[in-house]
Amino acid sequence: KTMTRNPRSTVGTTTEIYDYLRLLFARVGHTYCVRCGRLVRKDSPRTVLESIAARAQDGQKFYILFPMHRHEKRSLDDEWDNLRSQGFSRIVMSGEERILDLSEENPKQLDPSQIRILVDRLVWRANDEALASRIADSIESAFNEGAGRAIIAYLEGDGPTQEEKFSEHFECATDGLPYEEPEPRLFSFNNPFGACPECQGFGRAMGIDPDLVI
Repeated sequence: KTMTRNPRSTVGTTTEIYDYLRLLFARVGHTYCVRCGRLVRKDSPRTVLESIAARAQDGQKFYILFPMHRHEKRSLDDEWDNLRSQGFSRIVMSGEERILDLSEENPKQLDPSQIRILVDRLVWRANDEALASRIADSIESAFNEGAGRAIIAYLEGDGPTQEEKFSEHFECATDGLPYEEPEPRLFSFNNPFGACPECQGFGRAMGIDPDLVI
């Protein structure tokens, strides 16, 4: 066919292989967290249930929790009252097995980042459809009340509980670091979408050098 060339032409753009490669990366590529190396994905009740089934042994005790979500213009006391009004009455501190009564605890004496609201406590049994349905419902509630985030805490004998975090958002559930979802324009060198915010993809940033000014 007739080809038009410009200074930005490459072998990939001229042969149009470049377009297929962008689709390939967007559709089958995986995003990994730059901090912990964990696979970044959007979780759902199904993926959480699959994770529990892969990790838990028969008889394994675990809690379904969600982190305390702070709202703007709400004090800790207001958050406490809101949780009680929604029917939540128990909390668990991160890494602990002991269940605390929400009505008996003073929120100002607790670290909000360590507070976990208890949705359900269960014992894992494989191939139990009724249990799987209950877990899915509890996880959905945790996602809804936890701003898209849920936590599974596994009880390990006398030791501290082992937490596994999940998120409905495209972010690292462990670190909370958000990422752009892979799509073709993210891999285009002609599109500013996804470019470095400092240099806009040009490799250098404009600034003022005091040594040149004075």
